[in-house]
Amino acid sequence: MSTRKICLLFICLLSHSVIADGREFALIAKSTSDQNFIEVWRGCEAAAQKNSDHCVLLGPEQETSARLQAKAIESAINSRRYSAMAISVTKSDVIAQAVSQAIIPVMTFDSPFAEREQNLSLSYVGTDNQQFGRDLARQAKAIYPNGGSVCLMTAEHDTNLALRVLGIRRELSGNPALIDAQPLRGEGGWYEPERCLWDSGDSNKRALAEIRISLTEIKPDVFLSVGSWPLIDPQAYQNILLPFQENLRKKKPLIIIGVGKVLPEYHQLRQEQLVHSLVSIDFFRIGELTYKNMLNSINKKPLKAVIYTANTIIPPEPERSN
Repeated sequence: MSTRKICLLFICLLSHSVIADGREFALIAKSTSDQNFIEVWRGCEAAAQKNSDHCVLLGPEQETSARLQAKAIESAINSRRYSAMAISVTKSDVIAQAVSQAIIPVMTFDSPFAEREQNLSLSYVGTDNQQFGRDLARQAKAIYPNGGSVCLMTAEHDTNLALRVLGIRRELSGNPALIDAQPLRGEGGWYEPERCLWDSGDSNKRALAEIRISLTEIKPDVFLSVGSWPLIDPQAYQNILLPFQENLRKKKPLIIIGVGKVLPEYHQLRQEQLVHSLVSIDFFRIGELTYKNMLNSINKKPLKAVIYTANTIIPPEPERSN
């Protein structure tokens, strides 16, 4: 059995067991099988155990579903097991309806409510998504200071990801007021080819197909993904990218990918120059701070409206002299 399956089994057992000591806090994820949300749970549980408390990971098991997430929230509220809950919001209006009857403190992590429903959350913990996009873009500017063509990859209908794309475009263009959803057409020397922006559909297989088309047909100077879809299966990624290794060693194109936890396989791919730069969100830290927020809420301590975590930047390796 794989390490990931063992971890999921442990979380499942914990979620359905009766815990005699300490309080329980609910983490409502977009998907309980997503490695990033497992990492949030690990951080939350590590912090909670210091007080003999526990965090329980709840939500849809596989693909993101606002309806299933709402059901998990309603079940958590009706169970009266939890002292507080934190939610990574899928669809704001749907989740707002689900928490309307909550009598416990509610906060958000990773993905907040939309502005019109923000009053339902006491506090938000997560990355500053626009800054995350800027950090990605700065890796491109470091290698191509005069601009070039850039192919972007995202997943549609996700507010977090839209903010990352906006941050990239604003950073590359040099215009902090660039209009949302406006592709680059020469601003700051940067151009987006007509076939980009790519929609990964939250699918590794689709993301790999799109990156192959980018490298064989579009041939941008930079390929930049705001999420880790291409790297979900590192071996499959390596198989797709190996035929392009000679050019990739010359950073043609430069490949930059936003990820959660940086896995050992990612370092190996970077050493092979099949990926050049990574920007990582610290989901473990998000979990720690989310537990602290929930604990402070039940202890009636003041909460900050927003707590941003720092990103980890792994830049391209320097050129090697012959």
